[in-house]
Amino acid sequence: MATEKQEHPLTHAMTSIEVATVASKYDKKEVEEYVASLRPALVPVAIIRAQAVEKMLDTLVKIGESRVTSENIVPIGGSYSDPDTGVLYDFKGDQSERKISNPYSLLSDLKEAGCPAGPLALAIHDAPVVNFTELNKIAALDRKFAEIIEDHEAERKFRPPHFKEA
Repeated sequence: MATEKQEHPLTHAMTSIEVATVASKYDKKEVEEYVASLRPALVPVAIIRAQAVEKMLDTLVKIGESRVTSENIVPIGGSYSDPDTGVLYDFKGDQSERKISNPYSLLSDLKEAGCPAGPLALAIHDAPVVNFTELNKIAALDRKFAEIIEDHEAERKFRPPHFKEA
């Protein structure tokens, strides 16, 4: 890539297309060379255009994944191989965050079951706030504690599926 400063017009279409092309085809070093080659006045424009392209691409991904789901183009949990690169992508949603339906009830039930006070204080505290890392440690202490925790967990829903490299 040339190291001389590029003299591109400051039009939205030209710069957006150019920014998108550079970002999609080149490795990081080539992108760095491209940015270094721009006149100083074009650097902020390139950044602004890149942000606009990023938003448009995010929208394309959301709409596209919605269509893949609604038309069952790739089943949820299925895989898709990129015909140009051969890279395999999984199409799946990850689970949403864990939630405890009633932390006070969980606290009471774990105390009643004989859960040690120290780990319990770390897992459920202040208002109560549930610390799932510590709750997992309690579940590992005894299957009885794990079952109580599972009984108090709200049903976890899956987020919309996305393509992720396998």
